[in-house]
Amino acid sequence: MNIVITGKELKATEAIKEYVEKKLERIERYFEGEEINVSVKIKTERAYQIAEMQVNVKGYNIRAVTETKDLYASIDKDIDILEGQIRKIKTKKEKVLINILQQRNYYASIIQRNIRSYLSYKQFKLILS
Repeated sequence: MNIVITGKELKATEAIKEYVEKKLERIERYFEGEEINVSVKIKTERAYQIAEMQVNVKGYNIRAVTETKDLYASIDKDIDILEGQIRKIKTKKEKVLINILQQRNYYASIIQRNIRSYLSYKQFKLILS
């Protein structure tokens, strides 16, 4: 997993980096063995701490932005949002795959029935000749 953490008007301390890496393990479990690129931007605006995370993996670009008074809470919310989006994507892909497999089974059964009826017709024709 490649993680890039940048801070605007806020320094990305070692504690913040370790916290982000620890929390991103929740995202990593969905894509074991895949190359994951994560961009984390942290900044301060007025009294709010803003965390923006962008995950690029398998052609997907997943993004979350939250602002709270606590940076760690913003990071937690971002992780929750990203995890929800990833679950949604994975569920959608699974449903499409199941649908495709069901269609293949349906068409295979139609082809089998057509072949059986064709063969029985051929046998019937041979008996009559």
